[in-house]
Amino acid sequence: MTLESMQVEVQHKYGIEASLTQLYRARRKALAEIEGNHAKSYSLLPAYAYEVLKSNPGSLVKIKGEMLTPTSTPMFQRFFIAFDAMITSFKSGCRPFIGLDGCHLKGPYGGILLAAVGLDGNNGLFPIVVAIVEMEGSESWKFFIDHLQTVLGHGSEAKPWAFMSDMQKSIESVLAEFMPQSAHRLCCRHLFANFKKVHSGLLLRKCFWVAARAYNQIDFNQAMERIKDISKEAHKWLSDVPTHKWARHAFDDRVKNDHITNNLTESFNS
Repeated sequence: MTLESMQVEVQHKYGIEASLTQLYRARRKALAEIEGNHAKSYSLLPAYAYEVLKSNPGSLVKIKGEMLTPTSTPMFQRFFIAFDAMITSFKSGCRPFIGLDGCHLKGPYGGILLAAVGLDGNNGLFPIVVAIVEMEGSESWKFFIDHLQTVLGHGSEAKPWAFMSDMQKSIESVLAEFMPQSAHRLCCRHLFANFKKVHSGLLLRKCFWVAARAYNQIDFNQAMERIKDISKEAHKWLSDVPTHKWARHAFDDRVKNDHITNNLTESFNS
């Protein structure tokens, strides 16, 4: 409810003329009573981690703080949690396909929620691990992927992990460092969003998705030729992106999965 709506409601129901400042303070107090104090809740994280490890042995919880001065109280920076039940279930019953993504958190302190999500046998979302970090960048993804590798391992030689992410370059470099044997794919939805910024048009859009979804080299080549006929610049732009990272026909045969977008991760995030 907006402050203006609150002002009308208070006037109509109680006959009181309250200022917007008074209503703002009242709303803040009410939210604190309902949701709790955000600042104080950070101090409860160690106790929460202890309860998780006690109730679900084998889980992994990591809390990283930052010391502003040698004598100051550590300030919360990052949090990673992996439930053993989820890790065991994913490794034993899901395909070796993992979507990676991050989304902004609402609230007084902001931050980013990083998530790794898989697909179960019914193509349903299967959350694997989550983390809260200060921002989405190379260091935060190192923190996330390092601990993800700890709980998942490297996968088998026959079935290495296949990761799909958006166009953020830091993810690719971090995966190459911590899981060099894994496959890395680009989400076509994010790829197309960048593509259409410089090469727009309904025909190009249609041909792009035909190329991305093609199951064989012949259909892919035909779609790319149509793109070239429409715009040589658009064809060059797509050709500069490694084909095995976005075109379905070129995906690694060892990973039996044909998803070309990581909407699964964003659906979980929401």
